[in-house]
Amino acid sequence: MTKANPPPSKTSPLKVWAVSDGRAGIEAQVVGLAEAISRLAPCEVTVKRVGWQGNIGRLPWWLNLLPKRWLTPESGLPAGRNPDDWPDLWIAAGRATLPLSIRAKRWSGGKSFVVQIQDPRVPPHMFDLVIPPKHDRMSGDNILPITGSPHRVTQQRLAAEYEAFQDLIEPPTPAARGGAGGRQVQGVRPLQRAGRPRSPIRSRSRWSRTAAAS
Repeated sequence: MTKANPPPSKTSPLKVWAVSDGRAGIEAQVVGLAEAISRLAPCEVTVKRVGWQGNIGRLPWWLNLLPKRWLTPESGLPAGRNPDDWPDLWIAAGRATLPLSIRAKRWSGGKSFVVQIQDPRVPPHMFDLVIPPKHDRMSGDNILPITGSPHRVTQQRLAAEYEAFQDLIEPPTPAARGGAGGRQVQGVRPLQRAGRPRSPIRSRSRWSRTAAAS
């Protein structure tokens, strides 16, 4: 009796959280990295915008001893420590996320791989990976410096946005020149000179002649 081959196992998508305080510049970095990873492997990306009650968000990370207690309900973080409720990959940026990123691995029972973008200004060993810009001059076994910062700009997105705004971006048809007696119509520059910056040497010499005449 032959045994039937088991059905091929389907790999579940990587569960990725892009965590920030919701500010556009910070969120673009975490979402941009999450989207880049999703182009390499199947991912289920969830954007998390954390908020703090009162002035708790202004405290240094080491004074925020019970961060879950002070999160706003909209933050959407699990209250318990069931690993199934936590992501495979936690990507965060910004000072507001530090009290959470530092504890995310422990809260997830070791499941979550924690990535912190930018220089967190805390010991980097508190995270699995730190991705700072090169100009911060950070180094270490779990540090990956990059030029600039992660973003959401891709060739496909540029092409799509260009198509949407093509009518505004494309230069207009050059205006026809008209004149009488060989003189140029007022306000219309010759086409061969349009858009060409005025020579600084010519401008300087004209100013010199004017000053000398006065």
